[in-house]
Amino acid sequence: MATAGLLPWGLNKWDSPIVTGEDEDSSPIYQLLPPDEFYPFMVPYKMEGHLQDNPCPLPPLYAGALTKRKQALESWYQTLQEANLDSSQKQQLQSAIETQFQEWLIQTGNDIQLLNS
Repeated sequence: MATAGLLPWGLNKWDSPIVTGEDEDSSPIYQLLPPDEFYPFMVPYKMEGHLQDNPCPLPPLYAGALTKRKQALESWYQTLQEANLDSSQKQQLQSAIETQFQEWLIQTGNDIQLLNS
């Protein structure tokens, strides 16, 4: 990254995009994504060396949103473990979750994304 001039320090301009044009009514042509709508994603690429962490840290609001989401998921797993479900109950729960998820995909229009991938 240093060779390309991409150093994580001093480059944290995530909330200051370079705007090359504006709408006719002078309203901004961008908006920041609310932290609760931010989800991590991975872009596969080859890189020499070993990289363990994102070289550009997340802004605190977004890092906090991910931490809250991770804690909620861990709490869900803990609840499931403590429920001591037998295999039949686990299967029923899995089926109910999958059904609810499919309904959510349809209601939010996200099912189209799955069909297009």
